[in-house]
Amino acid sequence: MAARAACSAAQCSSAVCIAARRGIIELAAPLTDRLLRLPSLRIDRPLRRAASGLTGTRTVLDVLVGEQQLFTTQAQLVTAEDDTAIAEFNVAAAIGRLIAPELRLPVRLYDMERHYRAVKDKWIGFAGGVKE
Repeated sequence: MAARAACSAAQCSSAVCIAARRGIIELAAPLTDRLLRLPSLRIDRPLRRAASGLTGTRTVLDVLVGEQQLFTTQAQLVTAEDDTAIAEFNVAAAIGRLIAPELRLPVRLYDMERHYRAVKDKWIGFAGGVKE
């Protein structure tokens, strides 16, 4: 039962991780597109509009809308990268890679046998063991 639950958790976490990675890939193209378009909004449009006599508010709005779209896409990309990192840690936790021995942490590991021997004859709340 526990093995089935662990396997299910690993599969679910893996699916979330794959979806998060796809989200990063899907956001990369619009971000690149918006990064390339923004300088043209700042330079080309004012020159074109100036030639036609329509300079002013509309040009500033175009630049501001373009910048807002760029910032929104960047924020979505950061969120997708964060989701991917969390999903990867969830996969690692589900398959048992986030435990002290696997991570080689400089801590004293819990020894169940030693703890059992230390408390097997003790009553709750008393320091000594059972004495007959």
